[in-house]
Amino acid sequence: ASPAGEREVTVSSFNIENFFDDEVNSENVEKETIYPKEVFQKRLAKTSLAIRKVLSSPDVLGVIEVESVKVLQKLADKINADTVAEGKPDPMYKAYLDEGNDGRGIDSGFLVKTSKINVIETKQLAKDEKADDGFLFDRPPFLLSAEVFDAKTKQTFAFTTIVNHFKSYRG
Repeated sequence: ASPAGEREVTVSSFNIENFFDDEVNSENVEKETIYPKEVFQKRLAKTSLAIRKVLSSPDVLGVIEVESVKVLQKLADKINADTVAEGKPDPMYKAYLDEGNDGRGIDSGFLVKTSKINVIETKQLAKDEKADDGFLFDRPPFLLSAEVFDAKTKQTFAFTTIVNHFKSYRG
């Protein structure tokens, strides 16, 4: 992906796939996955590298299959530290995620570059809606409403994005 231009906002998504950490975090999960510390640290470093180098540090990143807001903030902190270590300005990524209904405890959320983006609201959509066989969404859609200031026009541009991750029913 290309980095954002002077008057552009970049929005991207990334299925990080089973992004669990090395601590016990979830009390409402059937069977929590806990990685060994060295495995989590390596995965954290690789994911930070992918976001910074492949996705070009998007202003808003919808993330899929993350264990919790605590784990997502660990990733945000790693990206921020790695960016500063490269001699670049701190993007001040902040994590936004609400727990869903998934039995394994994976959720959708956002990493937001707060050095540029002002978050107005985040919320899950239809978390408690029921279907015939349980919840309509194991991983409810997650909405982000935000704004960015345009220094050239001296105006604010508001936008909304949703990250969604449907559960696979595998046949």
